[in-house]
Amino acid sequence: MRNLVLGLSASLLMLGGTTASATLSYSVSDASGSCGGHGLWTAGSVVVAGQAGGCTPYFSVDATQSTFVIDENNLTAALDMRVDNNVLGNVHAIVDLDLGGFAEAHNPYKLEGGLPYLAANDGSSLPSLLDNLNNYDIDFFTTVSGNIKFYLDDVLQDTVDIDAYAGGHAFQWGLGANAKSQSAFGGSAWLIPDGFSGHWDLNLTFTSIPGGARVPEPATLGLTGLALLAFARGRRRRQLAG
Repeated sequence: MRNLVLGLSASLLMLGGTTASATLSYSVSDASGSCGGHGLWTAGSVVVAGQAGGCTPYFSVDATQSTFVIDENNLTAALDMRVDNNVLGNVHAIVDLDLGGFAEAHNPYKLEGGLPYLAANDGSSLPSLLDNLNNYDIDFFTTVSGNIKFYLDDVLQDTVDIDAYAGGHAFQWGLGANAKSQSAFGGSAWLIPDGFSGHWDLNLTFTSIPGGARVPEPATLGLTGLALLAFARGRRRRQLAG
């Protein structure tokens, strides 16, 4: 038992040598809106054969395969989603975006049907529905990089690079920030798709992942290792004393 505990402690302490980090993790789903709700809108762009107006530019988020994860130390985020076309059942896309350039305030702000941004609501912590159900803080990521891959019958058709926002906007998130609902905690952005004219929309709802949004990383594991080590040593002393 002692050797097992000490071995586990040593392994955890090795992990704990890295810098402390914590993440806020959310699952992602559609915002309410046109065509039964959507997460991605590709405007008039014909990325995949069959997109011809109507509801074909609208893609719904698969919440079981989509996450929004914020690194609280580095103030960056990763948005990873699978979205399925609302009309074309054999078309889907994979969204892989890295967000940076954190800002408490930003202008312009994408209002549409959401809540207005008010500087008076800015808090010292990140927006989090888990922490405070009445938190009206809205924050921003001013840079974006990554791509969206489009598939037809599970065969890759096109990879569209995303490295800028349209109209000087940013990715905004918080309560009422998805531009479609004043009561939904989520995010939105106008993206510039490389190789296509106009802009594409993200309109998203975020839900805390069960078990808590904050996920401690290696430094916390190091503390756990120290506790286990102290426990093992204490037990050994008691055995020798007996």
